[in-house]
Amino acid sequence: AIVAHALSVLTAPADRAIDAQHLALLARAATTMVQFERRWLRADGSVLWCLTSVSRVETSQEQLPERAKAPESADALLLYQVVDFSAQREAAHAVAEVGAKRLRRDVDEAVDRTTHALLARASHELRTPLNAVLGFAQLLQSAPDSMPPERVHAYAGYIVGAGKRLLELVDDLLDLQRAESGTLPLSMATVSLREELDAALSPVREAARMSGIGIEVEVPVALRVRADPKRLRQVLGALMRQAM
Repeated sequence: AIVAHALSVLTAPADRAIDAQHLALLARAATTMVQFERRWLRADGSVLWCLTSVSRVETSQEQLPERAKAPESADALLLYQVVDFSAQREAAHAVAEVGAKRLRRDVDEAVDRTTHALLARASHELRTPLNAVLGFAQLLQSAPDSMPPERVHAYAGYIVGAGKRLLELVDDLLDLQRAESGTLPLSMATVSLREELDAALSPVREAARMSGIGIEVEVPVALRVRADPKRLRQVLGALMRQAM
């Protein structure tokens, strides 16, 4: 069925360039045999995936039957050996698809677990400063006239601090959403890691002290890193709060 058919007619259009590249190696005598996967076209136009080996055969024209003789300008013949592996390829694709589906399912389950854990953690993180705001506000409300001014000032300071923490948490959640969608802006700069670490630890030092936790920073002052300062402080602060 192949005899008297041009190679270009039997070759799938998408594979003609690849086929030509391999044949060019044989034409330059850079090698005596090439092997590659390619698609052959059946008479009905369907595609057959085959492992194709092409060898350069040096022989005299007198040794060949008339229909196999090459043009006078040719100094060698090309011997094609074709092995149909369409069934194996389809089986491999089926296995790969099953693996891909399993991977997507595992990823989806991991995302669900992470989302649930994040919501639980965010709920806890939001409740802590919110309880502080409500608690100190109720104390101020309970004795607005008899409470010493210094205590009023201290309670107001706690409320302001807890309010700022709430705002930071909301910003963190919005940043997380932007990071997942690929729209989180970054402002990269060369910064002092020691300075950024001190800035990140500043809001949690008092809470650590009240919990009996000591914080020591052992980072050289001269150590500098390339990062977004705001995002770096967010990460460092989150790690410290998780550790506490």
